[in-house]
Amino acid sequence: MPSSKLKNSAVTKSEKLEEIVKNSTEAVRHLFFFYLAWLIYVLVLVLSTTDKMLLLANEGLKLPIVDLNVPLIGFYIVIPLFVIAIHIHLLINLESHQNKLLKWQQAWGGSIAREKIHLLLFNLSTLDGESSLKYWINLASSIFYVYLGPLTLAIIFWRFADYQSGYISIWHLLMLLIDICFVIRVNQAFINNASDSSQLQNGWIKIVAWGFITLVMTLKIIAVTWVDFTEDNAFASQSKLVDSKYEKFVKTPFCYITHWLHIDFLDCFGITNNIFWKIIPHISIPPGEKLLPLEYKPSALETSAISKEDPELSHFNHRDVSIELSGRSLRMAFLGSAVLPNVGLTNARLQGATLVLALLENSDLKYAGLQNANLQLSHLEDADLHGSYLQNADLANASLIKTRLTNADLENAKLEDVKWAGAYLLGAKLNKADLEKALSQGAVLEEKKEK
Repeated sequence: MPSSKLKNSAVTKSEKLEEIVKNSTEAVRHLFFFYLAWLIYVLVLVLSTTDKMLLLANEGLKLPIVDLNVPLIGFYIVIPLFVIAIHIHLLINLESHQNKLLKWQQAWGGSIAREKIHLLLFNLSTLDGESSLKYWINLASSIFYVYLGPLTLAIIFWRFADYQSGYISIWHLLMLLIDICFVIRVNQAFINNASDSSQLQNGWIKIVAWGFITLVMTLKIIAVTWVDFTEDNAFASQSKLVDSKYEKFVKTPFCYITHWLHIDFLDCFGITNNIFWKIIPHISIPPGEKLLPLEYKPSALETSAISKEDPELSHFNHRDVSIELSGRSLRMAFLGSAVLPNVGLTNARLQGATLVLALLENSDLKYAGLQNANLQLSHLEDADLHGSYLQNADLANASLIKTRLTNADLENAKLEDVKWAGAYLLGAKLNKADLEKALSQGAVLEEKKEK
């Protein structure tokens, strides 16, 4: 009789635990599907964010399903908080659910028949030790429950890095590190709950460790190439130092290594075509991409330039801003052939940017940093470049007709075949030969009169 009572008691206990596990499984299943749907929604929005959207961030981001337009910057600031909050909530529930599963397993003598296990990936990973697919079940469980959250945060960080906001990128990196740290702590809780799952958990730690090391190395590469080559330089001597440091410590060693390994992915004869340009945060707009608002009416100069006719030498009587990009960091941006007349770029940082054939007529570029920028064949008619920094910039064949270059620094800039007619050069810093050539074409050394 006593043995019969004990047996009945054990059965009753296991049945109660099974009911608890069943309810817990349903709760975890619902939470997991919500978490998965949320991450898919976020990833679709992040991966569909184009460089044009980052450039014209003020236009906002259209959220599908809810049909709501939200500020793009605000979205990228707030969304990591929601991702990490839901992921942490899921991991806490998983740790509690694992504890219930193990108690249920213990009540059945340490082994549960496969047909009694409720179908959930985490349940199979924890309880099903007999499956021939055990390794793949554990791997899938790790990816979907643990690593999809940090991966989503890493993609958010990587995508928005092209906007070049140091504060927001640090915020993204901080969110990623918090999530990784929480994953490690929950992993330790899993190990403490069940020593027999240590193989899976150690695998988790290895993946997290390697992922973190890879991230740190990538950030280091970006930091070295970015800071050394595109640093803000107010003086030409500093600009030369940056170029020499890039050549000596970054470009040359990697060229030797890739040559020795017979790898051709690094173009050692250019900068914008090599692998460093691809990983350095920058915005790249394909030629011909429409950037202007629909209501903007093109000028006679813009219309003629697009139709490939000779542009008129007209002087504009207004400076209505078509797109406001003042103060933006657009280092290394590719804006070749971009049609951006009347754009506001005051104090913008455009070091190393490619603006070949760009139409920037009547634009406001006061105090803009254009060191090392490529402005070949660009249209800068009637643009205001007062106090701009153009050291080592390439302005070959550019049109500077009636352009205001007062107090601009053009030291070591390439100025072959520049059109200088009516350009204002009071206080501009350029060598004697280029100054004489500019004056011979009709450039003036007097302050431009206000209209």
